Amino acid sequence: MIPRSWSWLLVLSLASAVACSSNDPAPEAPKPVEKTEAVGDPVAAEAEYAQGLDAERHQNYPAAREFYIQAQGHSASYKDTDGRLEGLAAILVAQAEYDEVTVNGDTDQQATAAIGLATALRSRPGNQRNLHRSRQLLEEALTKSPNNAEASYQLSIVAAEAGDLEGSRTQAEGSLERNPDHAAAHYQLAFLHRTAEEPNAESALQHANSAVEKAVEPQPYYHELVAVCEYDGGNLEAALAHMEKAVALSDNPRYATRRDAYDTELNPPAEEPEMPAEMPADETPADETPADETPAEEPFPAETPDEPGPRDDPPADEPGPMDEPAPADEPAPADEPAPADEPAPADEPAPADEPAPADEPAPADEP
Repeated sequence: MIPRSWSWLLVLSLASAVACSSNDPAPEAPKPVEKTEAVGDPVAAEAEYAQGLDAERHQNYPAAREFYIQAQGHSASYKDTDGRLEGLAAILVAQAEYDEVTVNGDTDQQATAAIGLATALRSRPGNQRNLHRSRQLLEEALTKSPNNAEASYQLSIVAAEAGDLEGSRTQAEGSLERNPDHAAAHYQLAFLHRTAEEPNAESALQHANSAVEKAVEPQPYYHELVAVCEYDGGNLEAALAHMEKAVALSDNPRYATRRDAYDTELNPPAEEPEMPAEMPADETPADETPADETPAEEPFPAETPDEPGPRDDPPADEPGPMDEPAPADEPAPADEPAPADEPAPADEPAPADEPAPADEPAPADEP
């Protein structure tokens, strides 16, 4: 128990601390996290991590950051602490700026700082975002700066991520009313028009092209959206041209994959049939049955797997498909095979580019 005389000292100390805190300067940006060798205690790491999550839920971001640092001290890069620490650093920097201009800045500066903090709160993985607080800050920014196109655009993004696509479209249109040259708002509207339940392909392509034209710096994903819209409209050449530009701007493999798919569809590779190796007409394959041992009743195969060449368009001087019967007036008598020592006439060799398959020889009496 604390002695009664000490309790007054404690009260006075707390009062002094509160009084001093009201005059404290804006919080400084957090120092970079120093990597230290972890001692290897996963149980302690989990306990610190759980406290960090709880601090984040209560929007106590400085405390959350400290808990995650402690967790990494017990287990290096524990779970997703690396990503969380990076996001928290951005939030704390934006928070420090917001606190500073809230006291000393004008309304436009305050709106800009509110947008910055809202963006930091939103630009995190799904389970780490604070969309509610982000929306509050953006609405505050619009109240302080009604013509701020960026605040309206960011509200469009927050609405889309919350599943309110109609609200997202309204805010994006409001952003363009405030600033018709806002490239990101054009991009957002193009995306929304293309993915709506009732897509508007014309508006989607128009806004996608506007995003490309009005961008201060070229963006690969702007060109990608134009390409997709052109592809939807059947203009494959224009789609490929924009994907080429996206690939030139970024080494993200996604762009190269889409570019290659469009290129293959526009310029399909020629199909080259596999032809048997060329063989002299008078040379009998090593595994071919001698002509005088071919059974007369063995039918000629309709189609063999060793001859995959196209059968629907033979050259003019080449006989028709092999499953087409010989002309009626030139049958090969089944009981009169050609003698083994009687070769085909020298002036009528078999076509060099289409020999009989090695495992299914043509009957000797067929020229």
